[in-house]
Amino acid sequence: MDYRSLDIKERQADDVTVLKLSGQLTMGLASSGLKEQLDAAVAQGRRHILLSVAELSYIDSYGLGELVACLTTVKKSGGALKLAGPTPFVRDVMRTTRLDTLFETYGSEEEALASFNEPTN
Repeated sequence: MDYRSLDIKERQADDVTVLKLSGQLTMGLASSGLKEQLDAAVAQGRRHILLSVAELSYIDSYGLGELVACLTTVKKSGGALKLAGPTPFVRDVMRTTRLDTLFETYGSEEEALASFNEPTN
């Protein structure tokens, strides 16, 4: 994989669609597939989305905007989007931009997947 590109692998874990992101989420053609892939999942009625970002090595302002656009799409559909396994770099960028207050973030995929089954208040 080209280190400047974004690779997205999709799988189902019960009723949760897991999108595993590897590489860099930055401005450019490589990143443009995330929102489209998420839109397709939502159009198919999938409302629980987990973005696994443990292998996301870099994110810029464009990438952050793409994450926010994904969150907005899922919330408008009545669903939930969560993040799992952010690297220290991604966690720091999210904290600095205060986007950590918008996203439910978990240390691992397992924790995040379990959270979809917890009752909401």
